Amino acid sequence: MIAAVIIIYQIDHAAVLFAVFPIVGNFVFYGILNGRIFRMEKENIVFQRMADYVNRTLHLGEYAKEIRMTSVFRLLKKQYENVVASIQKVIARYSLGNIILFCMFQYFIFLLPQEGAVLYSGYRVTVSGTMVFAEMAVILTTMNENTWILNEFVDAVMVIVKNGLYIEQTRHFLEYEPVIPEDQDVHFKIEGNQSVALAGYNGAGKSTLVKLLMRLYDPDEGRILVNGIDIREYQVKAYRDLFATAFQNGKIFADTVEENVLMGRRTTLENDKEKVQKALKLADIYEEIENRPMQEKTVLTREFSKEGVVLSGGQNQKILAARAFAKDSPIAVFDEPSSALDPLAEYHLFENIKEYGENRILFFISHRLSSVRDADVVFYMKNGRIRERGSHHELMERNGEYAALYRLQAENYRG
Repeated sequence: MIAAVIIIYQIDHAAVLFAVFPIVGNFVFYGILNGRIFRMEKENIVFQRMADYVNRTLHLGEYAKEIRMTSVFRLLKKQYENVVASIQKVIARYSLGNIILFCMFQYFIFLLPQEGAVLYSGYRVTVSGTMVFAEMAVILTTMNENTWILNEFVDAVMVIVKNGLYIEQTRHFLEYEPVIPEDQDVHFKIEGNQSVALAGYNGAGKSTLVKLLMRLYDPDEGRILVNGIDIREYQVKAYRDLFATAFQNGKIFADTVEENVLMGRRTTLENDKEKVQKALKLADIYEEIENRPMQEKTVLTREFSKEGVVLSGGQNQKILAARAFAKDSPIAVFDEPSSALDPLAEYHLFENIKEYGENRILFFISHRLSSVRDADVVFYMKNGRIRERGSHHELMERNGEYAALYRLQAENYRG
């Protein structure tokens, strides 16, 4: 490219200017255009997310009952129309400027260098007679090749610049530190294989405490120690592998029952099958799965297959519990594992959770306080604090908030 500029310069100093036009077109006009497109897309992100949400809601089976039984479809349709109108409004605001910049970009990288060089050298050859035809041919050929090479080079640079804008956004996202609800007066020590129940009303901080323990959050103040070492000093993945978890709002993946239970933790075929069957039995869903034609190979959800099985809320929750049972970890966490189960199924599940937790530290969260009576220690939480702690019997004798909530639930069950 430099050699081409030197050749043109030796023939005609002024002709070098035609090699500058593509640089101006790419770095100036194309650069401004990329910046405007980035800002336009950034403004439309929130509207695009809303449109994606409506599309997703209308296609997911879990919303089908409400859509069919209510008038929410009209509301969603209206939201979608408003969102599309907002996207169009943003695009319209940028359109004229973007069109002008694109035309100037094309004008400077193609029309001016190519046509300008032809007219200029043609004038020198035919009118003023200050240039021979061979020099004109060299200039045009060199200019043509140089223009394409230069355009490709500058275009690559501008792609890097454009990607840099998005990378900067990603960097801000990755460096974002979540605002963690402040848990005050939260201090405790677990020794040996204890079972710990977290009780309290919604928003008391139970799930936040568990997420801190699993290092899904890092505390702003204070420390969490395992074997006397701050958990932040452990390798994150290795530390999280210490936990077997069943989340209240856990997700079922569009895959087989077996894969949903093992979650990628495979060993040998025989060992995996035995592990899955044992976990399904502890979750009290083994017979339901075995009675299906494909058994553990049954595909869940109809995301990719019409033959996929859509389980009920209670069955999904049992699969999530089986996921925890299948992982041989020293710490187990069950976050509201029975919220979708009937009382009998709940009783069986908690009996199996107790059996599973005998040789490990066990944390479980439950709104139904009848499920926490056998825990070694109960933490009653309120407003991010542990208000009361002790065994179920000790807290009932203390006759505090835990005892009042327990008696209230007992009265409701008695009717």
